[in-house]
Amino acid sequence: MSKSWGKSHGISPVLYLTPNSLLSKSFGSIMLAADRDEVDRTLSWNSRRGSDMLSSYIKPYEGDMWRGGKYVERVRFYDEREWRFVPDASRDGFRTALSKRDYQNEILRAQESTMVANVRLEFTPDDIKYIIVKKEAEILPMIRSIERIKGRFEPDTIKLLTTRIITVDQIREDF
Repeated sequence: MSKSWGKSHGISPVLYLTPNSLLSKSFGSIMLAADRDEVDRTLSWNSRRGSDMLSSYIKPYEGDMWRGGKYVERVRFYDEREWRFVPDASRDGFRTALSKRDYQNEILRAQESTMVANVRLEFTPDDIKYIIVKKEAEILPMIRSIERIKGRFEPDTIKLLTTRIITVDQIREDF
């Protein structure tokens, strides 16, 4: 998708933080204050909701990551230049995050997943700018997947979509 499409649909770039930055420390203080505010329940609820929403857009600049059954050390997340869409949990009635314990509870995780299953961004094939696959061997299977949606769109639309496929290797080498 293009950045303009993302912006018009409420998508925002992620905010990357380093642990010792003033911004990181300030955000930590906000999170603690939202948790501790027992005097004014209204303020606590609003503070908590706002800090939860903000935390949905925050990611460490770099760190370790669990991938493929093992930890990958010192991944620079900033290089991803990630953009996110975070639905309004207060409107749609779900939690913005699960604790590690809740996430590991398969039943609870399935219930929460069901709640967000219908919260989607709508788009058309014309909105798709690139279809990125990892390597060249994945191009033909992707084309076959695109061709399976033939009945829903015009044949020329399907053909155009297949021209938007690019590999990670091409991006690294050519851009």
